[in-house]
Amino acid sequence: MVGAKPYRSPCPPGTKLSAKDGELSQNPTEYRSLVGALQYLTWTYNYFWIYDADWGGDPDTSRSTSGFCLCFSNNPISWSAKKQPTISRSSTEAEYKCLTTTTAEIL
Repeated sequence: MVGAKPYRSPCPPGTKLSAKDGELSQNPTEYRSLVGALQYLTWTYNYFWIYDADWGGDPDTSRSTSGFCLCFSNNPISWSAKKQPTISRSSTEAEYKCLTTTTAEIL
């Protein structure tokens, strides 16, 4: 985040918002600016993940090893590598187990 600039938020962190509380903003420019920034972040985010599994890679137990790396703008933010809990019958099954583990981590 080199070069990032702080932004004063009209809402303190941890605030729970309700449609029934508060008053309407008298400054529509501030609202539009915030909405524009959120739209920019939504349209330009750059998340991607890489995952892989080796089928029966452990010579002692024949269990596969799964691994994944979740990245944001080429920076790893979460990663894991571990043996799968059960023996896979095929490389497709090992990859599927790896994909489901990765998806669960992301969600």
